[in-house]
Amino acid sequence: MVSMKDVATVAGVSTATVSRVLANKPHITDEIREKVHAAVRTLEYRPNRIARNLRNQQSRTIGLVVSDLSNNPFFNFISQAIEEMAYARGFAVLLFNSDEDPAKEAICLELLKDELVAGVIIAPTSETAHAIKPPLELDIPVVAINRKIQSMQIDSVLIDNYDSAYRLISHLADDGYQRIGGLFCQNNSSVRARYEGFRQVLKDRGIARDTQLEYFSNTTEEEGYKGTGQLLSLPHRPEVIFASNGSLATGAFRRFRDEGVRIPEDVALVCFDEFPWMSMVDPQMTVIRQPTYDIGKAASELLFSRMDDPKGPTRDVVLHGELIVRASCKGQVSSQGHKSDSCQARI
Repeated sequence: MVSMKDVATVAGVSTATVSRVLANKPHITDEIREKVHAAVRTLEYRPNRIARNLRNQQSRTIGLVVSDLSNNPFFNFISQAIEEMAYARGFAVLLFNSDEDPAKEAICLELLKDELVAGVIIAPTSETAHAIKPPLELDIPVVAINRKIQSMQIDSVLIDNYDSAYRLISHLADDGYQRIGGLFCQNNSSVRARYEGFRQVLKDRGIARDTQLEYFSNTTEEEGYKGTGQLLSLPHRPEVIFASNGSLATGAFRRFRDEGVRIPEDVALVCFDEFPWMSMVDPQMTVIRQPTYDIGKAASELLFSRMDDPKGPTRDVVLHGELIVRASCKGQVSSQGHKSDSCQARI
């Protein structure tokens, strides 16, 4: 079996240099690069994926970088759609999770560059969405999902976070709720848009804002548990709590259960997001359901379109969340236990 050392010997360079050339690293002269490629061809070194990628300068692979795979099924459903769409085009998907860490995100993107992927779909971290870092400049098609990258002209697939939150909070106001509490994330652009929708309903409906009813944290389940405890301990506690994402809602539901708070008789609970458990508990939870599969499908279509036409104008696709009213708030529901603002609702 031919080894990297054999290639280095024939090319007259070190094995480290061979490795850098095969990974398409910068700061290598054209002369050295050609020597290594010539040795690879002569020795037929690893005539597989890497060799094909080097010849074509592109693989039949796309990269997917998400910001929170472990705690958020939102990205699991999106990933499934992207994988199905890629498979139909004869592509594989390399999946990475950045854990909302810009440094880890940069490493993931560097690895994808080394793999010579044909394109990247990325759910950027909050920090990246506002201040782009050089590693994202990949010189290949890139599509952003969930958050728009403000400093780059690239295709994006987004949710109408403001409008969907506005519809959900308007529903609560229509039901007569006045003391509407909320669990929000401080450094998340998507949740910030949901907060603005929340605030606007209070203003439009003449509902007095009480900042004691607004809890800001990160987006974890534990913060949802902690924040809900703080809201429930107020002398004049909220009539309903709006959890601005699924992890916060999970923590809130645990806190309600541990303190024996009845939903919705004591305090109602609604969520912008839908985790699978929310339609299985009693009472089922009123939610904004995000069109996760459609997000993945639209992102894939944009990416493959960009691969086919690199010079075309950039596009933003904005999809709509679906309000599904169930029994966790006191509004009237149907005999099936829910109503929806979309005829496509499936429970």
